[in-house]
Amino acid sequence: MNLRNFERDIDSKILARGLDYYRKGYVRSLDFEDGEYVAEVAGSYCYIATAELEGDEIVATTCTCPYDMGLYCKHQVAMFFALREKMNAEGFVWPGESDEKPLEEILAELDKSTLIAIVLDVANRDRVFKKELRLKYAAQNDVESALKSARELIKSSIRAATRENYVDYDDTREAVKGAKIVIETAAGKLNDGDPIAAARLAIVVIEEALDLLNFCDDSTGNVGEVIHTAAYQIIRAVAAAPANDETMFDVVFTNATSAACGEWEELKIDFLAALVPLCGSRANRKRLEEYINNKLLYAVSNNWNDKYERAGLQKILFDVIKRYDGVKAAAEYMERNVENDYFRAEVIKSAIAGKAFDKALNLCLDAERRDLTDRRFGALKNWKELRLKVYEAMADVAAQRQLAKELLYDGDSSYLATLRRLYPADEWKPVLREIVAATKKNLSVYVKILLEEKLKPELLEYCQQFPSYIESYYKELMPEYRREVSEIFVKNIREHTRFANDRNAYKKVCDLIRLHKSIDKAAALKILGELKDLAAKKPRRPAFIDELGKV
Repeated sequence: MNLRNFERDIDSKILARGLDYYRKGYVRSLDFEDGEYVAEVAGSYCYIATAELEGDEIVATTCTCPYDMGLYCKHQVAMFFALREKMNAEGFVWPGESDEKPLEEILAELDKSTLIAIVLDVANRDRVFKKELRLKYAAQNDVESALKSARELIKSSIRAATRENYVDYDDTREAVKGAKIVIETAAGKLNDGDPIAAARLAIVVIEEALDLLNFCDDSTGNVGEVIHTAAYQIIRAVAAAPANDETMFDVVFTNATSAACGEWEELKIDFLAALVPLCGSRANRKRLEEYINNKLLYAVSNNWNDKYERAGLQKILFDVIKRYDGVKAAAEYMERNVENDYFRAEVIKSAIAGKAFDKALNLCLDAERRDLTDRRFGALKNWKELRLKVYEAMADVAAQRQLAKELLYDGDSSYLATLRRLYPADEWKPVLREIVAATKKNLSVYVKILLEEKLKPELLEYCQQFPSYIESYYKELMPEYRREVSEIFVKNIREHTRFANDRNAYKKVCDLIRLHKSIDKAAALKILGELKDLAAKKPRRPAFIDELGKV
């Protein structure tokens, strides 16, 4: 699609709405970032629209709004208008309109002193650019200077986006520009074989970004994204460090255990876990184990944060023991710490493999009692499923049947197939009647059973009770119940008509009539005639008359 005449490729309604947004000034900003144009377009909400150009061709475009009814939304169209205006205002030369020499060729012909003068002129007018130059070129072999320049660059971007000591949500993209440049520099250091410098630069990003969160609205997720990208660089840097490197260990361990990461348990756990490969050094292992064991002494409550921290730290200790002391020592550690759900599940699986069925059952039932009390129903289901595996290994069919019914009645319809396998064919019908009766109040499971077992009378009764579902299930009821299906369609159409008050709702009614025609043409035409007569008596609904005329 060409930016000069994009109008011919856009739906007329969307084009009109986008033009209206553009004329009302809803395009709040338009910047060129990372090879694409980025616009903030206001309205009911603020959305981010992007466009990537090759010459005057729009080769890629996106928007964060939920619109999915066509290729382009009104926010993108508003951006296209603004982008074209920007190009014209800045004297952009459209392809084919000029044979001016490319800028790269012009610069290549200049002498060194002239190029220096140009760079200094730009740097003196753009403080962020100036700091970026210092970071990338002035401190290539001086890590401390690089860290200082990196911090200054990040702070400079944040200051530029700060208004009255606060960074609003639509300014966070500007605020993290410096941090993104530092992350790119860290990646370059890693590629150049200096993982420690890469890690330290990424740590600076995390420190400043975590501080930024204290005085910004990160609804857009820009700051969070920078933090996670920097964290990924740190983990990559650790993986690239020499085995048992104590310097790298110290850099990352000190950051992970600092106050800056205090409230970000996920970051702390990720960093400490990344250090496991460096614990072949006795000194490194001792520092890590002492820190974790000390933390475990205090993370004893049942609140979610303590549970998450405790489980994560125990898993790190387990990985250290398994890596350096062997599988047997690691298994013993799990046995001593079965309050950790991951360890308990592994111990249960090991007990099943060793035919220690009583032990496996006791571990499952103990966890079920605990999680039922704590109302952790997702975890409760996991233990029941493990208990089912114990019964399968024991070949206890009666226990399997009872537990599979529990899981089915709890809402997992996949256990219908399990139960069918557990009963002989000549015993299945009465069991199925029992299941249908027991699940009637759990409609999502009930309907799935009706569909899977092809219980058409019960499905018809369900659709008669809830007419709107006939749209989804009418095919399963045909052709045996054509007349009843038609009656339900009429009821459903009348119900939708009763509450229809805009064109989209009128279109829905008409779509139902079209669908009804494919089943019972005469009945559909009859209800169509009734609705046309009704609409004609209500002249304030011209849109409904218009849509009915299209059926």
